[in-house]
Amino acid sequence: MSRVERIIRVIFVLFMAAILGAIVYGHGGQSSEVSNWIIAGANVVMALAAVQAFRAAPKFLNEFFAKEGYRLVIEMINENIIHLGMDNEFTVKFHNAVVTYRSLIGTSYPPQNYDKFPDSVKELNGTLAQHKEYLKNIRHLSFKIQTYSIYASDKKKQSWTDMVLCLDGMIREAELILHYFSLETKNYYDNFALTRDIFQPFKGEHSAHIEEHFKNLNTEWNGMVKNRYNFLSEGMDARSLFVLK
Repeated sequence: MSRVERIIRVIFVLFMAAILGAIVYGHGGQSSEVSNWIIAGANVVMALAAVQAFRAAPKFLNEFFAKEGYRLVIEMINENIIHLGMDNEFTVKFHNAVVTYRSLIGTSYPPQNYDKFPDSVKELNGTLAQHKEYLKNIRHLSFKIQTYSIYASDKKKQSWTDMVLCLDGMIREAELILHYFSLETKNYYDNFALTRDIFQPFKGEHSAHIEEHFKNLNTEWNGMVKNRYNFLSEGMDARSLFVLK
């Protein structure tokens, strides 16, 4: 209990004692006088309560905003950041698609190859969409958290920033790979439909670009995982990762 609260309580107790004394003293007098004392006392008590509520309001609001801000921090960690660790299959799926892509370059028309590459590209689109959603949520929640004056702690700030930047870079590299994959897929299907280049329908015209961006993707993914590990290395306690400033 604060010093101010103790003083107010003492005043309140003394005042109520005075009221009771007035009631006893005025027992033989006019009842209207006693009523006036009681009404006056009640007004003073209400005024004191209003002052106390006014003084307590900033503390209550600060606690409310902090609680709401940390609720958003927990949501961001549990529903987004938790999915970006080593078990994440983002690069595994892209690696499998690139391996399939390499294996088809220069091949002829075996029917089993017709949907092999396009199917792997469809799977990548779903994986990319999921990670774009993670990034979108992290950015959105980060902004909302800052409106409650909550920021990554000084100790974790750099790894937090670098993790988000690497996630963004990883997604941009994946988008470029899928762009070139889509061009290759179109040419592949066109060659099948027109029975063109019958012994080599899949030329791999964008192979150099795809290999370059795949290398960059792995670099960004490794950076994201490393910084995520550093960020969460001491646990996922929201109040140690993010602080109220």
